Amino acid sequence: MVLLAVCEPVLESDSLQFSFKRNVGCNDAIFSLKSVIKYFNERGSSVFLASLDITKAFDHVHHCKMFKSLLSIGVPLIVVDVLSNW
Repeated sequence: MVLLAVCEPVLESDSLQFSFKRNVGCNDAIFSLKSVIKYFNERGSSVFLASLDITKAFDHVHHCKMFKSLLSIGVPLIVVDVLSNW
């Protein structure tokens, strides 16, 4: 929570992202998905869905590049240092 509080001003995410945001979660994502499917089905259209599971993506991230990117967007050095030593 401390890291989030320190980094939050420089972290941006897409408005359609549902995770890692205050007051937004899985229920909101499910509701949005159901609403979109219902909207298109009621109008006689098909809906196709693709899903991507990236739960293990962090294991394959080039960490040095990630830390450099965090520094380039303004994340404080002390926070990046904590993450790199974590």
